[in-house]
Amino acid sequence: MNKGIAEFLRDDRAAATKSLGNALKQLTDPNTKFEPKASYVLVLDSTLNKVSPHGELPVDVAILVNLWRMGAFTQAELEAELARAFQ
Repeated sequence: MNKGIAEFLRDDRAAATKSLGNALKQLTDPNTKFEPKASYVLVLDSTLNKVSPHGELPVDVAILVNLWRMGAFTQAELEAELARAFQ
């Protein structure tokens, strides 16, 4: 996830979207042992030029929010993805 954020901040949206997509796939793959929890995760702020640490936010949620802020999908798509993640 951090790689994707760094790529975005370096103006490489395509690589950033791909990296975050890969991170999300790893988290949701039943054959991996990644835990979608971290002490802190980085989330792009609304200006898209800096990040802020957020505690107690699941990694998969942070990835989805970052993808939304990057313009990878609409707010409605974000809400659908979050609903699917927490069914």
